[in-house]
Amino acid sequence: MRVYEDVDLDGRYSDADRVIPNAGLIVEPRARVQAGEMAMFVDDLSNDQLTGIAVDKDQLADPYLVPASEGASFISRPAGQVEVDLPVVMSGEVEVRIRDDANEPVEGMIAEMTTCPSASANNDRLRERSAFDGYVFFQFVTPGCYELVVPGYENVTLNVEPGAILRPDLKRLADF
Repeated sequence: MRVYEDVDLDGRYSDADRVIPNAGLIVEPRARVQAGEMAMFVDDLSNDQLTGIAVDKDQLADPYLVPASEGASFISRPAGQVEVDLPVVMSGEVEVRIRDDANEPVEGMIAEMTTCPSASANNDRLRERSAFDGYVFFQFVTPGCYELVVPGYENVTLNVEPGAILRPDLKRLADF
């Protein structure tokens, strides 16, 4: 198993990417994980049932790295080995400021971000409620295209880049 930071966001390990040594793994059913320099080795696997493996986000040394996929599943065979690459990416952040027509903060408004339909098969949906000061924070957002929806405001399309902090400008709808 190799956990790597997918720097070029292509989903494949290449020379541009960086291996994350000793990254925590979640293995179901349980198995023994041994750390190596460029990869981790998982043994004591069942050869008659499906094994699931994923990166444990809580054990990554950099809190802004997030798994780029849900993980992998496979059935191991006694005479061979399975090579699995598990990419992680630098997350982004979206900070939304919700104000009314008098420029006063709006508390308790629901803001929702969903993956753009054309972006990928991954249907991320993030929902947050605005605080007393009208701010909504979406942290640890996987890079990609998102649609930001706030009732009474125009929808905004956002392209979250690795490490970016976006502060979109919301425009009120005239008839709301």
